[in-house]
Amino acid sequence: MNRKPRFRENVKPARIHFSGSLVIGNRAVREVLSYKPKAVAHLYFAKKEDGLEEDMLKIARDHQIQLHKVSKDELTSLAGTDSHQGIAAAMRGSSQISLDEFMRKHESKDRTLLVALDSIYDPQNLGAIMRAAECFGAAGVMWSKNRGVDLTPSATKASAGACELLDVVKVSNLVQAVQELKEDGFEVVAADASSDAGSLTDFIFPPKCILLLGSEGEGIRPLLLKQADHRVFIPMLGKIASLNVSQAGAVMLSWWARGA
Repeated sequence: MNRKPRFRENVKPARIHFSGSLVIGNRAVREVLSYKPKAVAHLYFAKKEDGLEEDMLKIARDHQIQLHKVSKDELTSLAGTDSHQGIAAAMRGSSQISLDEFMRKHESKDRTLLVALDSIYDPQNLGAIMRAAECFGAAGVMWSKNRGVDLTPSATKASAGACELLDVVKVSNLVQAVQELKEDGFEVVAADASSDAGSLTDFIFPPKCILLLGSEGEGIRPLLLKQADHRVFIPMLGKIASLNVSQAGAVMLSWWARGA
């Protein structure tokens, strides 16, 4: 006979402390439970226990994940947003690694892509980029601690759990980090709509690649753009001549994946 997972009634989120990130939303929580269950410490839900999907309960039981029934208001307070869809997973640690760790981890691989983000402040865009990066096989996402949004619960939801499946590299100086990666054999491919950029459809990505994406308003800062070994644009056929940064990133990542 199947046992119910350990269940603690009316535990307030403020009494629970965890060192990792908080993943919210049905799809995002399902992904981390499916692919990284040992990293989940607590599962919070603002619904009846029998309202949880059976596969989620089975994973919680198999990996002794603590369940906490909370009110919607308590979950909103914990998540900092009301878009949690009634469920959140508190992670034991973090997928964040240092730049040196990233280089050591991937030094023996024949093909590696790291997405570098310059001045992306919208958590929805950050999450969407991470989702596309994971879907198309990128190794990780890197951005500056001082020039970009942090990995908020809203970003984790938009990432559909990809934030816990990718290497997250947060650096103090993005230009310096890019230079270190170039010294390690990486080439920089910048998404750039200027007249001297080449078409994505004619481009072959290098084996070790940094895909550099900038903000929609200002694009990539000149100091960073100078680091680019290649500049590419996405050819448009419609009347609207631009994509937002997460859409453009997904298109470029899909093109990179074609060479896998």
